[in-house]
Amino acid sequence: KATVSVLNWLSGGPFGGCFFPSVMHTPALWALALAGAAVIPSADACSSFLVGRKASADGSVISFHTDDASGDGGVPLAKVPEQDWPANATHRTGIPQVPHTYGYYTAGYPSLNQWRVAMVESTCSAVYAAKSRAQGGHAYLGMSDLMGLGLERAKTAKEAVEVMGALAEEWGFHGEDPFPGGGESVMVSDPNDAWVVHFLPDPTGRSAIWGAARVPEDHITAVTNCFIIRDMDLNDGANYLGAANISREAAARGWEPSKPLDFSLYFSHGEYNHPYYAGRRTWRSLSMFAPSLQLDPYYNDLIRDRPYPMSVKPDRPVSVRDAMRLSRDHYEGTEFDTSVGLAAGVWGSPRRW
Repeated sequence: KATVSVLNWLSGGPFGGCFFPSVMHTPALWALALAGAAVIPSADACSSFLVGRKASADGSVISFHTDDASGDGGVPLAKVPEQDWPANATHRTGIPQVPHTYGYYTAGYPSLNQWRVAMVESTCSAVYAAKSRAQGGHAYLGMSDLMGLGLERAKTAKEAVEVMGALAEEWGFHGEDPFPGGGESVMVSDPNDAWVVHFLPDPTGRSAIWGAARVPEDHITAVTNCFIIRDMDLNDGANYLGAANISREAAARGWEPSKPLDFSLYFSHGEYNHPYYAGRRTWRSLSMFAPSLQLDPYYNDLIRDRPYPMSVKPDRPVSVRDAMRLSRDHYEGTEFDTSVGLAAGVWGSPRRW
């Protein structure tokens, strides 16, 4: 079974827009992908979504990324070839290069390598932010850098998580946005496995704090500009991974070792922009496929109230078409439907500019 990795850039609505798959089952969807490749804008705010292989209709892992675009120019779909490197070669970021790198596809963000390891991204708030070396800081690696490095150096999802984590710790990590948007989340999958990984700079701006949680095979999950990993058992290496400094840094922020290490509680800065900015999209993503859970769209504090689990088991298997439906969603059929009301205008447009 092929991993299905879907990257989706949009303009206007919370989910809807141009659907861009990295690798698909059918020629028709490939045609749709190529048609969309020329109009991909750069990142502004993103949602990412993943379906485990036992939660999907065809036994494949499905992932996609939506992007609230700001009208920037197009980004082409590009292939980075597999390559051998001479001794003492340097990666474009300034860190040492390895002798051999794998090929991968990229379009705005690196997305899929030759071993079918796939990645989708979402910028998140964090308690720390850092500057890159180009901005006068000390951090070598941003999220796009780490994604490319993970894809060119790993054959499995878990290996990619470990590669990115080790490099972020050694060379320093900086987010895509200034504080509070200094964190990043990436979903990493292969045909048999899937992980959610969160990154943020450490307080010095020279290293990183990161944590990863495995997504159960029969679950779906969504990241919508806010960390979602909660209680981590760092003694369970099959399901949780983390930076060497994670316990120390969490303790510095009030964590007591006798209690579970709640990654989001200690390292997320919560929702930025406005209340429900992230949580409402999380609610819609999970409740669309697991309505039996009757998740509440209302809460006081997304991080402290913990209204939504990291992942849920869908009520029925999720197909690629279902994923496309979510990526185009504007809360239709709910009280938050953006295609109705005064703001939708006389033509019932769901777009908000």
